[in-house]
Amino acid sequence: MEIQVQSRGFCLTEALYEHVTSRAQHALGHHARRVRRVAVRLFDANGPRGGLDKHCAIRVHLDEVPVVVIDDCDEDLYAAVDRATQRASIAVDRKLTRRRDWSRGGRPRAGRGIDSIETDWPAGGVPGESGQDRADDAHRSLEVEH
Repeated sequence: MEIQVQSRGFCLTEALYEHVTSRAQHALGHHARRVRRVAVRLFDANGPRGGLDKHCAIRVHLDEVPVVVIDDCDEDLYAAVDRATQRASIAVDRKLTRRRDWSRGGRPRAGRGIDSIETDWPAGGVPGESGQDRADDAHRSLEVEH
């Protein structure tokens, strides 16, 4: 897995470079066979004025899957890097899982999506309403319409 780090508007220190590469390796290393390249861009949007302006933009280039793009900002560049790499890991996991699920027959696996939500509601109804109550209401509404 190739990791590229670039900075804009300030000098990239060795400590910051090591922090970025170790975080990216830790966050994405378990997908190293599928990740071709990780491009990290660091920049300070407001310059010396301060504020929430330190950005970490990550582009993860994967095999046979669209690029994953993450952008995060914070007052502290190290915090922005930490959060962006964590979010990149989650996004890559999601993207690769979705790709694997769809390649196995066109449907996501059980446990994914809205079909897997468990509730205490009766099938097709709302809490506190039984199927017989709905049938009775439907019957009553038909009687009124005649």
